[in-house]
Amino acid sequence: MAIDELDHKLIEILKKDHRKHYTEIATELGISRNTVNKKITELIRKNIINNYIIVVDPNWFFQKTIFIEIKTNPHEPWLAETLQNLPECESIDGIIGEYSLILKVRILEKFDQILNQIDGLMARSASKKYQIIDIIHIYKENGHTFQNILKKREKRELDRKDLELLEILRNQGKKPLTHSQISQVLKKKKIKISQPAVSKRIRGLEEENIIEGFTIALDYTKLGVKTKFYIRIKVNPACYNTTALEFLSSQPQITDLYRTGENYGLLAVVRTKDIESFNQFLQRLYTDSRILDTHTTLVLEERKKYL
Repeated sequence: MAIDELDHKLIEILKKDHRKHYTEIATELGISRNTVNKKITELIRKNIINNYIIVVDPNWFFQKTIFIEIKTNPHEPWLAETLQNLPECESIDGIIGEYSLILKVRILEKFDQILNQIDGLMARSASKKYQIIDIIHIYKENGHTFQNILKKREKRELDRKDLELLEILRNQGKKPLTHSQISQVLKKKKIKISQPAVSKRIRGLEEENIIEGFTIALDYTKLGVKTKFYIRIKVNPACYNTTALEFLSSQPQITDLYRTGENYGLLAVVRTKDIESFNQFLQRLYTDSRILDTHTTLVLEERKKYL
């Protein structure tokens, strides 16, 4: 499914701000507005653009982010299917090695309740073997780097209207929703709010940097980026933040980067075109003397993709 250089440029523009008017995009790319419309329509039709989403700083927004590695087998498909249906489960990958699944779980509240639910599922599994990777800080997700690590943002209480509005914006679908459409969706949820009030709230959430950007979720495999890995990275203990922010976050192959409480204190999600490209990436990683060691896990299958 080949896409041309113009498609790549268009995707980069939409990743930075999907609200940009077609006229602005057309001027920037030197093409007609109609061509912009046709190209975006085609990218959506091919499922290269999966979703219109917003960027929120997960360090501020979520109570907790964890990864769970689970040992399971082909005789219990119910386990992966049940986990996949948990609303808190954002992604599931089939991996090679001691564990066969890795989940990313996001929790806004009631962490113990979610953990008990997962414990109950694992108690029914054959191996009953799993481990939780506790995320201390998130440096980068979906290609977006969160720089403001040292300055702790004061967390204000979000009301139900804010939370529902953010949830809609985080998963808009194949086309960005207008403020009028968002108002209608909220009304279906028994939240009465006018279109001007929606606009005002979104503007306020942007001004407070609760919403940091408007972007798109992509199917990387259809962009020719076919291999995905989880890499645990051991770094000089005095240099975690600087290594993460100054070096690792700038690597385009690293789409997501986390600080964990483990000995290998950084966890990165890496996407490359093929194994050879990954080998070149890994060699480049070791050119930085702060990188002491790495451990790589290959993803065999993306069972539930973040959208």
